[in-house]
Amino acid sequence: MVMIMKIEKQAMGEYQTNCYIVYFDDFEILIDTGVNALEWIESRVSNPVAILLTHGHFDHMWDIYKVARRYNIKVFINHRDRVFLEDNPFGQEIEMFQPQYINFLEDNAKLNFQGVDITFHHLPGHSKGSSIIEMLNCYFSGDVIFKNSIGRFDFPYSDKIEMRLSLEHILENFNSDYPIYPGHGENTTLYQERNNLKMWVR
Repeated sequence: MVMIMKIEKQAMGEYQTNCYIVYFDDFEILIDTGVNALEWIESRVSNPVAILLTHGHFDHMWDIYKVARRYNIKVFINHRDRVFLEDNPFGQEIEMFQPQYINFLEDNAKLNFQGVDITFHHLPGHSKGSSIIEMLNCYFSGDVIFKNSIGRFDFPYSDKIEMRLSLEHILENFNSDYPIYPGHGENTTLYQERNNLKMWVR
């Protein structure tokens, strides 16, 4: 049985965006490789097999191509956030779109890497393609859920109504008290956040 051995995180860049390395016995999975993530990742991994993005905002995907080239691995992201890779609506100095590294996923896609089942739960609001990534009894929530808060919905391609519907979906369908590893700030758990989420859907 494949098990997570360890999870490490490092806050990256001006926005302190959490980059995660999920360690297994003989490989790693990377999540949200933001500003200057490559240098940190290189010092800690031996065999990364994929980069997973919770959504397409620049602070979460700044170093995706540097990391993908370095380890010859693919990037996986919900297809509804394609605009952030192709058109750069925030006008940041990110690398131009390199489609050979990108796998665009359908809503609620399921993946498997070396026996590890992964689900991209599509939960729009913060962005059109925002996803919570479920992996072996853990949630990587990106900017959908934070400790004691939720993601903003006043950005381009954000939507207040979609965010409320996504939070309602979480409350109705996410029933296991898994740890939550958010895109910014401290870790939390689903049960710790349930009352906070209820406040946002009233």
